[in-house]
Amino acid sequence: MLLALGVVKVATAGQLRQLVLPGTADEQTVRNAAKDLRDAGLTESLGRSYRPGRTGMPVAQDLWNLTAAGLAAAASELGRPVKEMGGTARDAARAGAAHALAVADTIDAFRQSPPLATKPVARRTAPPAQRRQPALRPARAGSSAGLVDGGRPTGTRDATPAKGSLRADAVRSSMRWSWCK
Repeated sequence: MLLALGVVKVATAGQLRQLVLPGTADEQTVRNAAKDLRDAGLTESLGRSYRPGRTGMPVAQDLWNLTAAGLAAAASELGRPVKEMGGTARDAARAGAAHALAVADTIDAFRQSPPLATKPVARRTAPPAQRRQPALRPARAGSSAGLVDGGRPTGTRDATPAKGSLRADAVRSSMRWSWCK
């Protein structure tokens, strides 16, 4: 979970569950891990996000982000200098982090499992449709190196590459997590 927060910076327990432990039954396992990391001084929860619940009513979700010590630990585990990791995103978490949550959802969409086979529905005016085979998602979606020159957008500074630019390494890092396959 520390590595996931090192990449996405801010996420809800549900998003962390999808990224790190997609096979778990509920989010409580991730919440407990985030609280343990908070007790160790590596994470904090400074804000809340509101999303529609099962009944359509808004449900508050705590936003988790890394502390400075957590960012340093994540940088060490990811094998990157702390300067390249960006900030702790404390202000974004306090403000609700709408963009950061959308980025985490996008990374999860890139890592989605293969689609399940469904039965085609025949049209009323057309003859019955032939069974189509579901599209199989490749084990790896391919290299993202073509998206950005050298893994970093052009025109950014080496000391602070995450400020003001999209980081393609978030997708790369998420595909390297061996426990998420």
